[in-house]
Formats: sequence, structure tokens, C-alpha cells
Amino acid sequence: MKNLFTNTELKDIIEDLPIAYIDAEGSSIHRQETSWTVGGVLEIFIKVICVRHTLVEETTYNEDGYLRTDAGEYRYDFEIDDIDMLFDDEYFSTPTQIEEVVIPILEAKIRIYG
Repeated sequence: MKNLFTNTELKDIIEDLPIAYIDAEGSSIHRQETSWTVGGVLEIFIKVICVRHTLVEETTYNEDGYLRTDAGEYRYDFEIDDIDMLFDDEYFSTPTQIEEVVIPILEAKIRIYG
């Protein structure tokens, strides 16, 4: 892997990426891929794993009178499981740069719903 950009240059390039909205589809565990493109030559591909944590359960009865428990309140935690960054179809950053610069910025750009 090449290191084409300094940490500061890379941060400046990817800081303005749009928010990525990930629909966890109500699943307790959900995996999804998403990507960003900057200037048509820089591409970032990630795989995100979302885990739903139930905070408050609601117990209700359905129309047939059967007891049903639903997740009334919950939150999703997520982790970037895999990341590929390409500049003009070539990998261009170091693992350290990805860990220290890229992942913190991308984590701030991810919104989980569902």
C-alpha cells in the first residue's frame, strides 16, 4: 500500500463526506455495505455491523390475545468491520492512517436507524 496523502491532507479530503444512513431493518444484528466517492477518483468502501441493544421491553397482547414482547426502546451500536480505500483504482493508505484518521471521521458520518 502506498501512502499518497499526509494525515492532514487525507483528513481535509474526507471531512466533508455526506452522512451515510444505514437501515438496520429492525434486526438485532445487521451487516451492510456503503461507500463514498470523492472527485470521481477516490473511493471508500466500508462494511458496517450494527447490533441492537434493547433498553426497555414492552409486553403487550396482540389481537388474538397472545402475549407479545417487543423491544420498546433500543439503540444500535455499530462497528466498521472492513474498509477499502482506493485512489484511481489503487490502494493508497496505510493501516495506521486508516485507524487513526479515516475510521474516526467515518464513524461520525454514519447514522443507524431501523
